[in-house]
Amino acid sequence: MVFESLTALFSRRSADLGHTPWRPVSKSDVETFAELTGDDQWIHLNEDMARRCSPFGQTIVHGALILALAPVFAGQLLRVGGARHMVNAGMDRVRFRQPVPVGASIRGVAKLTDVEDFSGGALARINLSIEIECVRRPACTCEQRVIVHA
Repeated sequence: MVFESLTALFSRRSADLGHTPWRPVSKSDVETFAELTGDDQWIHLNEDMARRCSPFGQTIVHGALILALAPVFAGQLLRVGGARHMVNAGMDRVRFRQPVPVGASIRGVAKLTDVEDFSGGALARINLSIEIECVRRPACTCEQRVIVHA
């Protein structure tokens, strides 16, 4: 959702922000994340072993990779006219609710829950749910905090 100004953001302390487009999480994404972080557990990378030994029957995306996309989704859903920039200020109440199979598509769905003054700008709180295409339960839920500098 695009707010015309910081004033408009403050006037809508509670607003549905909508949803992002679906984004596939490819095997290449998972391999790159594993290489960057050193998290190379077989459940993410070894398709044969995951088929045989995993309770999910296939490789799954790292929870930390899903969480790393939360600020990207929040940035796609919250726009404020006249803002110089917006900064990720952290996350509260992070929960991983459903594993994401490698190759699945995910999207962010968000609601603005509060806005407060913050050093000449605003601190926005966004409830973000990361959904998996064709799966009822979300992969992850969290409260994203975003500082909007005017």
